[in-house]
Amino acid sequence: MKVEIVKIDSLTHPKKNVRIHTKEQIKELYKSVEMFGQIRPIVIDEEGLILAGNGLVEAYREHGQGEIKAMTIPGLTESEKKKLMITDNRIYNLGLDHNENIMSILKELDDFNIPGYDEGLLEDLLSEDYDVLIDERAVTDYGVLDEEEIADIEQSAVNKEQRIEEIQERAAADVGRLIRCPHCGKEFIL
Repeated sequence: MKVEIVKIDSLTHPKKNVRIHTKEQIKELYKSVEMFGQIRPIVIDEEGLILAGNGLVEAYREHGQGEIKAMTIPGLTESEKKKLMITDNRIYNLGLDHNENIMSILKELDDFNIPGYDEGLLEDLLSEDYDVLIDERAVTDYGVLDEEEIADIEQSAVNKEQRIEEIQERAAADVGRLIRCPHCGKEFIL
C-alpha cells in the first residue's frame, strides 16, 4: 500500500465516528503538524471514507489545508471497515505512558513547547529543587497565623460575645422573654 496526497474535500467522515475529538485535541494535532509535518498518513477506503485519522483531517480542514497524506485500503467489507475504525482507536488506548522515562527525556530538553502538553505544567514539574523548597515552605506555612492575627481574632470573638449579651439584656428588659429556635438557632423576643 502506498501513501498518496489526496484532496481533503474528497474525503468523508464516517456517520458514526468512534472517537470524539475535542477542540483542544484538534489544536494540538495541528500544532504537531506545524512542528513535525504529517508523520502518519490517514487511512481511507477507495471511496474516500476516513477509517483512521478523522481528528487529523478535522485539524487540516479547520486550518484551511487542502491536501493530506493518505493510505488507501481497498476491498474491505463494511464489517472490516468498522472493525478497523474501532481497532485503530482501541489498540492505542491499551498502551500506558512510562512516566519515569518521559520525565527523564523532558529533563534533557531545552524548552517545553511540546504538542499535547502544557508548557507551564511541565516547567512546574521539572522545577529546580530550590524552587520546590520555596513552594514547600509556602505550603507548610499556609494557615499559620502570627501573634497579631491571633490577637485580632480573639478580640473579634470577645466583641461578638459582648454584643450578643447586650442584645439579650435589652430584649429581656423590653419584653421579658427571649426564646431560641431549636432548628436554626435564631433568637426571638416574645
